[in-house]
Amino acid sequence: EAFAKYPALKEKISFLKEQYDAAQNKTMDIVRSEIEYNKKKASEKSEEELRKIADEKEVANVAMLDAKTALAQASDELEGKLLTNIVDVKHHVYTHVTVQYGSDKILTKKEHGQTVFSYNQHEIQARATMVGDDIAKEQE
Repeated sequence: EAFAKYPALKEKISFLKEQYDAAQNKTMDIVRSEIEYNKKKASEKSEEELRKIADEKEVANVAMLDAKTALAQASDELEGKLLTNIVDVKHHVYTHVTVQYGSDKILTKKEHGQTVFSYNQHEIQARATMVGDDIAKEQE
């Protein structure tokens, strides 16, 4: 397995997305209550209720911003780790070798020379690298 912490990071991002969605929903509920307050007649409005809505709105906006920041940081961390967690085969890849990132895996069907395996959250990519010796052999 090339990136052992991948499932944990994906789970963390999923949890943070849920938190962000919950914070957005809470903010929207407060905005709806503010709209309802504004629809009331002037005689039914109170300063205390307006202050309460403003305080709730401020707290909800801070919570939503914190959740958004945490989600962005976790996503950036995952992207950075995907760029650095590669399988770099220096000499030879044999047949029937399994390369795995989380639950995604590939099985090599042919023998290869030097190869770099990487993952982009959708598929495992294999890129063969040619060395000066390989190029010289092909030209002869």
